[in-house]
Amino acid sequence: MIGKLVDSSPTLLKKLQPDIGVHYAAMREAAFKSGPLDKPTCQLIMLGAFVAAGYEMAFRNHTKWLKESGIPKAAVEQAVLVTLGSTTDVNQIGPALSWIEDVYGPAEKV
Repeated sequence: MIGKLVDSSPTLLKKLQPDIGVHYAAMREAAFKSGPLDKPTCQLIMLGAFVAAGYEMAFRNHTKWLKESGIPKAAVEQAVLVTLGSTTDVNQIGPALSWIEDVYGPAEKV
């Protein structure tokens, strides 16, 4: 399991270019507040985009945030699975499901 969030591109942007980083963070926060969806739902939607784009680090970081926010593993898995056949294929879904296992821990054996 990953123990901490790794530096993401937005974090590095804040370190290297603080003014741009602040505005980027404000833009993201405005997007989260732009409609009726709550932040966890927005994060789940973002996971689907990360899977489709192949952004493993972003996927792992946002999955860790969801876990720490109390979002159940099944919800994260569903957010990945609903992309199957629309924007992703099985070759993208498989790794994403393993990334979830890395963050949440393995499924219990039946």
